[in-house]
Amino acid sequence: MGRGEYRTNDMISSKWRDMNQKVKRFNGIYSQKWQTRRSGQNDAMIERESEDQYLEEFNAPFTLKRSWEILRKSPNWVRIPTVQTSASKRSKASSTDSPDTSDARVQINLNELGEEEDDDGIEGLTRTIGRDRTKTD
Repeated sequence: MGRGEYRTNDMISSKWRDMNQKVKRFNGIYSQKWQTRRSGQNDAMIERESEDQYLEEFNAPFTLKRSWEILRKSPNWVRIPTVQTSASKRSKASSTDSPDTSDARVQINLNELGEEEDDDGIEGLTRTIGRDRTKTD
């Protein structure tokens, strides 16, 4: 308990840098294994495979398992789920044949005039002069 007095900031930060680097490496391997896990694999199996791969890649066993278990639950180490592509809502809604679902797409031909509209009002309108044209005149 009385050890905290004789350790300097440099001593603590150098230990943390080494530990952080090793835990990051292991966490990267674990995250990769977790994302590509097979059906029926549990956390213990993934941890074992990650430890084996760590030993294979770095020629040293991963000895900071307890530190990793604590750190992996902190916000900086939480796995971010990958976004999986799926069909859009619109295509899902339009593929159903249910009569109570509505299709938001409406076909409107803007070139056709309605029965109550006449063509005379449209031709009589003149276009106003634009801003750039008024500057040059």
